[in-house]
Amino acid sequence: MSLQSLNIVMVEDNEVLRTLTMDYLESRGHRVVGFTTAEEVSTGDRERRTSAHADIYLLDVNLPGEDGLSLARRIRTQQPGAGIIMMTARTTEFDKVQGYEVGADIYLPKPCSLEQLNAAIGALGRRVHGPASEEGATANGPTTLTFSLKTLAVEGPAGVAELTGTEGRLLDAFCQADSGLLSYEALAKLLGRVYSFKDWQVFAVNVTRLRKKLIEVGAPERCLVSVRSVGYQCCIRLTRS
Repeated sequence: MSLQSLNIVMVEDNEVLRTLTMDYLESRGHRVVGFTTAEEVSTGDRERRTSAHADIYLLDVNLPGEDGLSLARRIRTQQPGAGIIMMTARTTEFDKVQGYEVGADIYLPKPCSLEQLNAAIGALGRRVHGPASEEGATANGPTTLTFSLKTLAVEGPAGVAELTGTEGRLLDAFCQADSGLLSYEALAKLLGRVYSFKDWQVFAVNVTRLRKKLIEVGAPERCLVSVRSVGYQCCIRLTRS
């Protein structure tokens, strides 16, 4: 799946951070427009045209005037298909819950590396645009798999496969995750581990085993993909029975 060029609107009042981030994302092939305040996003002909075609919004929370939470709520109402990433130093559980409640897809704490941000944008971009190729698509649209935690089975167009308890919980977590994206920290908690860098091998083994079974029942090879420095993303539709 190739990286797609996305239209990104960034709202950040720190000029140095905004400029640095925009330059980096543009070097990765994206089209980025930056604003200092939330009010600027909806004023003026240029801004209206830009916002109307935005794929992803990068929003700070602590903005002068209207804050990022209020802006996210407004964007989600006016552009329900757009992706929203919150980037903020407000990182308590309450802050994150607020962010997700107003419509954020991904909540990243500051400081956040540019590589991690780019990975999150790529993951969210796949949800916004769908698969970049026909891989995993059928005459009726993208592949959809059905699974059951009760019977520990997953079913697709090519048949049925049995799941282990861990695989069932993992698939259920992907189903519930925002944009199908599970962080390494979430995976560690799911597997009953304290997250450390060494755990990536454990994650890779579990995800690889699950991916193999999904492919057996008709999912594309890239049904579960690694998102560098973030975690893993499920790129197919999942329903629970």
